[in-house]
Amino acid sequence: MARDEELAVKKQAKNELKILYQQEFEKIILDFQLQEHERFLQEFNKLFTEVDQDNNGVIDEAEFRQLVLNMGVVVQNQTEPDRDVEALLRILDPHNN
Repeated sequence: MARDEELAVKKQAKNELKILYQQEFEKIILDFQLQEHERFLQEFNKLFTEVDQDNNGVIDEAEFRQLVLNMGVVVQNQTEPDRDVEALLRILDPHNN
């Protein structure tokens, strides 16, 4: 094998290792980010599961009201108990779906 061919083979092998390293590195970084997101959302997932009474993964209006109260997003006011929750519902579900 000529010197030029040998250098080309070595360069190709180095590039293949670089690609494998890059792919593995990206996978490690993305897995780490996913784990951090899951850890960040763990408490919310627990609260969501507690209010999702029918366990269908979707919360209805009554379950949403309970969720925001449990999260402390709004504090139930004695004079207008649903005012803040209604405001959130109008923002999150403007078409009342």
